[in-house]
Amino acid sequence: MTKPIATSADGLHVRAVETRGVMVPLNFTLGTSAAIVTEAPLLLIDLVTDGGVTGRAYLFCYRPCGAAAIAAILHEAVDMIAGHTVAPVDTYELLNQRYKLFGVTGAARMALSALDIALWDALAIAHGRPLAEILGGEAKPHRAYNSCGLGLMGPDDLADEADILLERGFGAVKLRLGYATLEEDIAAARAVRNRVADDIVIPCDYNQALTFDEALRRGRALQGEGLYWLEEPMRHDDYRAYARLAAELDWPVQIGENFNGPEAMDEALAARACDLVMPDIDR
Repeated sequence: MTKPIATSADGLHVRAVETRGVMVPLNFTLGTSAAIVTEAPLLLIDLVTDGGVTGRAYLFCYRPCGAAAIAAILHEAVDMIAGHTVAPVDTYELLNQRYKLFGVTGAARMALSALDIALWDALAIAHGRPLAEILGGEAKPHRAYNSCGLGLMGPDDLADEADILLERGFGAVKLRLGYATLEEDIAAARAVRNRVADDIVIPCDYNQALTFDEALRRGRALQGEGLYWLEEPMRHDDYRAYARLAAELDWPVQIGENFNGPEAMDEALAARACDLVMPDIDR
């Protein structure tokens, strides 16, 4: 693994943090198997230093109360490190110890993640280089998918929305599944697959809607429908069930947005619980 070329900014010290919760309306209503989402609660974070550099971050907080809870922990955490050098790795280790008994999960994990992002941002600004270079990499194009729509709706509406989502040049769009019946899932998949070009990638996401038996049944039925990966069909942390599912299916099983820290990803990989991972920077 490439090591960062810089892990601190000598002479630059943490002073305070400013936070603001906002509700951002979505251009596309996102109906998933878990909820219907029309707006996104975000927490905007400015980490102020004594050297004129401000490190910034933002989090998607799932619920409006999440932004308030995360902000409270974040302000407390920054009070603990006020006056410390901007040094993300050292700060991460220190605060993980300070919050160990409280539990570094949920709102606490997200608060420390937000602080970590803002510290790395400040470090990159202080060194006058892109964060990718600070972390030992380089800036270059990467493939991305549009995840802003394709919720649970009728097949014709899905196909029309897929066209709109691809207008900005994306090479992939993510489809939500988890309709009441398998037949509806298949109809949705076919509507999008038949509308878009053959080279467009279509991953699908069940948002933890299914039991193991149903995930296996639907996973097998969808194998030939031109979908790219099967994301979180079951409860996110049942690694034993995911290992069985991944072994049975002939297309990739994807989990990871609910990993709590890198330790959870290590555990999932050791259990062979998935073919692909997508760790969420919020956690």
